[in-house]
Amino acid sequence: MVEQHAVEFPHTQEARSFHKMNIGNLANTRCGSSAEADESVVARARNLVPELRRRSEEIHALGRIPRDLFDRLLAEGLFGLSTPQGYGGLQTSVKTKKATIAELGRGDLSVGWVAAVMNNAAWCLYALFPKHIIDRLSATHGGFRGCVTVSPVKAKVRKAPEGYVIEEGRWGFNSGVYHANWDLLAIPLVDDAGNISDHGLALVPMDAITILDDWDTMGLRGTGSSGVIVKDLFVSGELVTSTSALLSGVTQAASATAPLYRTATDPLLTISQLFRSWAPHRLPLTPSFIGCPAA
Repeated sequence: MVEQHAVEFPHTQEARSFHKMNIGNLANTRCGSSAEADESVVARARNLVPELRRRSEEIHALGRIPRDLFDRLLAEGLFGLSTPQGYGGLQTSVKTKKATIAELGRGDLSVGWVAAVMNNAAWCLYALFPKHIIDRLSATHGGFRGCVTVSPVKAKVRKAPEGYVIEEGRWGFNSGVYHANWDLLAIPLVDDAGNISDHGLALVPMDAITILDDWDTMGLRGTGSSGVIVKDLFVSGELVTSTSALLSGVTQAASATAPLYRTATDPLLTISQLFRSWAPHRLPLTPSFIGCPAA
């Protein structure tokens, strides 16, 4: 049994070599800088900017995206940017994904943030897990809607036959949790003796998670980034992926033919693009971001 307070990612020579190789190859793929953003996808987000700005105070007051607005974004495919076309998604290039998220951020930063995180969770599923798991989770009622948190406050985990038991866990900053049906939780991976051998992400269904409803902030209030807790939960080993493998660019080949799923840890880049989108000359700060009424 191990209690984990922070996640540290091992950096191996293999990981450094992978990143060096891919930096040189990015320009030769659809997800590289030479690819143009798909304007037809970006326009879906741009067309929603006026409505997002009008509803920013509502989003802030509610502390999450209103259900009808979330459903509209979902219908427009804006939570399917990282979902393969074979599973009903748009499977956009990285450049298109980042440009689309930036447009949502222009309307309301909380909406853009949640869209970035939930698309990132989808990327993790389709890039890092085997096909039979992808098929199973994609068949969830309403389709796979994931969120992810790598901010464990406490994670007591022990090895069990064919998986792990989360004896007690608490995570913070779980953006998008009110709209998800699966959560990716950072956990330590331990051996039978309780020694940490790696760190991982565990896919957990939302009906096994308690939402603390503790997100009461001024900034980004509309993200609904509440903490969550899990107790005495068995997680099958096939629902756990290694973060060191992620950093090394190792996928389980379920979607490996598509460049989007060969970009090691690209989801982090999507978040950085969102913050670039609200530079003062590009984005008025909405109530949902700064936590005060509009002028």
